Amino acid sequence: MKAAILRAPNSKVGIEDRKRPTPGPAELLIRVRACDVCHGDLLLQQGGFPFARFPVVPGHEVAGEIAEVGEGVQWLKPGMRVGVSALYSACGQNKRCLGGDEILCAQGWEFTGVTKDGGYQEFMLASGSYVAPLPDTLDFAEAAPLMCAGSWEGAGSWWGPDLSQRQLMVRVAAYTVRKRRPCCG
Repeated sequence: MKAAILRAPNSKVGIEDRKRPTPGPAELLIRVRACDVCHGDLLLQQGGFPFARFPVVPGHEVAGEIAEVGEGVQWLKPGMRVGVSALYSACGQNKRCLGGDEILCAQGWEFTGVTKDGGYQEFMLASGSYVAPLPDTLDFAEAAPLMCAGSWEGAGSWWGPDLSQRQLMVRVAAYTVRKRRPCCG
């Protein structure tokens, strides 16, 4: 499969052939259908994230289809349309995580396209607990930018007062999946 890779900060993106990844326990293999470009990708390339792990495949605004599920994944099935959260994972155990602030987890979080390979490739791994089902009425290209953490933070101002019902539905679905319906037993 093809993947766009940053080998180091301030380097050019290179295209490489890679072996298709295999999902581990509680992971999904996602066939990427759309991955939007974000200012965060530029910051990554320019060395703006000191916690980034290189080499890395950028891209944290991802929408696609589940190709395979890892052991322990219960309700997510191959063929489902999903958006992948910019937050790849968090510990899920400390006060911040349990209070709904996983982004502030002090015990270990991972970011899609920064510390874990992101969506600028044909297939990618995702944590089963950090994906949101997408409605069939929403195009992959429309859904991908909604997976960015920035689109959540500025929902009222960045997107403006006319936030569409479809955008709102995806955001609510992503929140609900993370908070109330973990992927694995």
